[in-house]
Amino acid sequence: EKKKQFTGCSAAMHIEAPVEDRNRTAPFPFCGNRFEFRAVGSSQNCCFPVMVCNAIMSAGMAHMAGLIEGGMSHRDAVAQVFKENKHVIFTGNGYSAEWPVEAEKRGLPNLNTTP
Repeated sequence: EKKKQFTGCSAAMHIEAPVEDRNRTAPFPFCGNRFEFRAVGSSQNCCFPVMVCNAIMSAGMAHMAGLIEGGMSHRDAVAQVFKENKHVIFTGNGYSAEWPVEAEKRGLPNLNTTP
């Protein structure tokens, strides 16, 4: 359910505001209807992280194109890629004690610190 947020202007209608919790520490949080990119600080240049994201996306699209060009239907290609990767999807609280236990069950690395 969306909440109404007052704009401060009596001539304007209230706007709908998302009610989901916004994870401000994640580099790619989903914010209602979009993903936001917050991987670098304001004093840093974001070209390298964007290039890495583009390379990852390109590799995924190349894999998908290979399946489709190999004769697989679009639907079946998407279903196969989802099936291959669904073990990394976690919609719970990644900061709770639940996540390390779940990551271990799935055979995923859980890096508590980074260099």
